[in-house]
Amino acid sequence: MIEHAWTVVCSHSVIDVETKNVSLHNVVEQLNVPEELRTETMLGYPLEVVSLWSRAEPHTSAVGEARVVLVAPSGRELGSGSYAIDLSEHERFRSRIRLRGVPAEGPGRYVFKVYLRSEGETDWKPVAGIPLSVTITASGAKPNQQA
Repeated sequence: MIEHAWTVVCSHSVIDVETKNVSLHNVVEQLNVPEELRTETMLGYPLEVVSLWSRAEPHTSAVGEARVVLVAPSGRELGSGSYAIDLSEHERFRSRIRLRGVPAEGPGRYVFKVYLRSEGETDWKPVAGIPLSVTITASGAKPNQQA
């Protein structure tokens, strides 16, 4: 069985070559978008959605699939991606989804919903919902500065 440990949205992550540990840079909870970009459907903020998965039972291998869906404040799905999780040789699995920009339909609370489907199952199980607030700032304000 696979367990979801955590998912974080950040601007950039780095995996140390020697220790294999990950460093998450600029964890993103909110995007402040200048008013002049308000009509954009794709916000030019590169992001990474980084997740850690592990075996529920350390000595038992597991295989499955993860799916990440970006949901707009309206409830509409703006994009999604899926990937395989293979824990047959290792106890942990880390994934990074890199986005060149963020699809958007205006200000509000967006959510990166994370789902898991273990091998042999047909239904997706929700395991996390990572909120991302998008606000519109007045002209001249610095982008991405928290209020």
